[in-house]
Amino acid sequence: MNFLVDYNLDGYATVFLGILTKRGWLEFFSIQFFTFREAGLSMDSSDRVV
Repeated sequence: MNFLVDYNLDGYATVFLGILTKRGWLEFFSIQFFTFREAGLSMDSSDRVV
């Protein structure tokens, strides 16, 4: 599963991914988080654009 992470939640996504990794959930699910920057979007992109 891929998740686009809002720029306000970048740090939380990193912590959440660490918890999932530590608890072994990534053995069952393929999860990736992408930032707006990685998706080629500006930080102030509207919901309609996203």
